[in-house]
Amino acid sequence: MAAIGITLVLGGSYYLLYSVIRPKNLFPFFLAHALSDIFGVGILTYIETL
Repeated sequence: MAAIGITLVLGGSYYLLYSVIRPKNLFPFFLAHALSDIFGVGILTYIETL
């Protein structure tokens, strides 16, 4: 369930930000997606071990 929430929140925010930004540069979104995957998996793993 947490993955669905992360997908909806981050995916929706990425879509809205990309539709507003004028120079259509995808690099910041690729970087943000990679970092959110890394930190999201780390947080979920930490919560799972509690």
